[in-house]
Amino acid sequence: MRKSFIVYIWLTFSSFVSFGQDTIPRYFELTDTSYKVGDIHVFDSCFLTVGITCTQDTILIKATESIYKFMTTNPTIKIEISSYCGYLGSLAYNDTLTDRQAKSCKDYLIAKGVSESRIVTFGYGERKPRYVTKKIHRLYRFLKTGSFLTEDVITKLDSENDRKTAYRLDIRVEIKILKK
Repeated sequence: MRKSFIVYIWLTFSSFVSFGQDTIPRYFELTDTSYKVGDIHVFDSCFLTVGITCTQDTILIKATESIYKFMTTNPTIKIEISSYCGYLGSLAYNDTLTDRQAKSCKDYLIAKGVSESRIVTFGYGERKPRYVTKKIHRLYRFLKTGSFLTEDVITKLDSENDRKTAYRLDIRVEIKILKK
């Protein structure tokens, strides 16, 4: 069975890139006025802890607040909130964890007045490991451009610090534009 992966770029702009059969969208900042359906914004360093919801995680609160501002500035936009984690834990545990985090962000936005019909959520667990772009490689020289941050790649890194850094890079929340 072939797995499909999406290339992730760390909070930067990018042109469409082809990787295998997947077309990779351009990445955008939440302050941009120009974006397209399919564009993605990545929030790094979102902590995934059992029982921690959006309202309890300071970094996630800031991320969700910026999504709220973006959605109020663009009142017709529809988004997907996706959450990703690393390989620690079982597949079922990781799916539950990321699904809960994405739904927690959605609940926070709904409580602030955003229509539920404008938000779709999905927890990918560990199923879509992060792709190491040239930009990520420039920041973290121990990561090889073109690789995915899978368990096999991370566990083979030389130092414990490099392994922890790579694992943290794989944990993220993203929003994807579904409709303008």
